[in-house]
Amino acid sequence: MGEDFTTVRRRSKLVACETCGHEIAKSATMCPHCGARQRMGLVAQLLRGVVIAFLIVLIGIIGVYLTSGTSDPSLPTCDSHTAQSEVARAMEGAPMGKVLGLRLIKITNVKEVSASDKERRCRGTAQLSNARNYPITYKFYVDAENDVMVEAQVKGL
Repeated sequence: MGEDFTTVRRRSKLVACETCGHEIAKSATMCPHCGARQRMGLVAQLLRGVVIAFLIVLIGIIGVYLTSGTSDPSLPTCDSHTAQSEVARAMEGAPMGKVLGLRLIKITNVKEVSASDKERRCRGTAQLSNARNYPITYKFYVDAENDVMVEAQVKGL
């Protein structure tokens, strides 16, 4: 009666040093006998490349996450074109625009009164469509829904 024998092959964890021939660990980067640097095997090089690529992608994802959607929206500066457009649009929907038919032509002598991450207050002189100039105060602020809002008040109408 024959018996079955299973042959077990074990991979050696030792390899020969490329310079002196002494047996060293496969994972050794330097021979402990002669000090020669050992080349990494193809698998180790690929693994290192994959790990580096993964880390680069991970850092990129974290960077995108940290810079998108988590910060407050930016408030326009008092003297910007955006500020003038937003104030003009707000004034069109106000009683001054609807009832009196007045429009904002431009804001001059603009000064920033105060500014923070959540609010910017401004003042200046509003030139309206009736060809007159009036003092104006306006502010941009971030509301509870994280939207930028504008309020304007023309004095002397």
